Amino acid sequence: MAYFVDGSTSYAENHNHIIHFMHIPTGKTAMFKAFITDFEDTYDSEWNDVNVYGRMDPISTFQGTRRTINFSFDVVANGLEEAALNFENSRRLIKMLYPVYEQGPTVGAFNATSLQAPPLLKLKFSNLIAGPAGSGLVGKLSGIGYKPDFEVGVFEDINHIFPKLNRFNCSYTVFHTEGLGYD
Repeated sequence: MAYFVDGSTSYAENHNHIIHFMHIPTGKTAMFKAFITDFEDTYDSEWNDVNVYGRMDPISTFQGTRRTINFSFDVVANGLEEAALNFENSRRLIKMLYPVYEQGPTVGAFNATSLQAPPLLKLKFSNLIAGPAGSGLVGKLSGIGYKPDFEVGVFEDINHIFPKLNRFNCSYTVFHTEGLGYD
C-alpha cells in the first residue's frame, strides 16, 4: 500500500496496521491505514432450553457459537491524492455489502433472479482479526456506518470534495471455516 510516504503510512505499514477487506466473489479489495478507535470481539453460545414437567432445570441442547466483531476505525489523509484514494476505497467497501448480479440483456437491468453470489468477505487486521496462520476471516458485514468528519476539513479540486477524516464502524459476523472445538 506504499502510495504515500508520511508518518502515518510508515507507521501503519511497519506495524501491520492495515485493514484488508476482500470481496470474495470478485476478488476486489479495499485497504485502509487502520486507526482503530473501538474494538469488541463477541462469542455467543446458543442453546435450546426445553422446560419439562418435574425438572427444576431445563434440558439444554447446544446449537452453536456465533462470533461477531464490532469495530470502529478512522481513515486519515495527508493530502488531496490520498483523500481521493480513501474516498474510492470507501465507495468500494460500501459496494461490498451488495451481492453480485448477472448482467441482464439491458445494461443496468438487475433483478432477484439474476443473483450470482452473496456479498461474502474476507477481513484481516493484524492479529486481532485473523484466522489460522494469519489469514483473513471469512464472513459478512452485517452493517457499516460511514461518517466523514467535516469539522476536520476537506481537500478540494475543481469538481470534488474529499474529507480529510472518514470514520467507520462495522459489525462483522465470522463464518467459521477452520477446524473448531476444544482439543
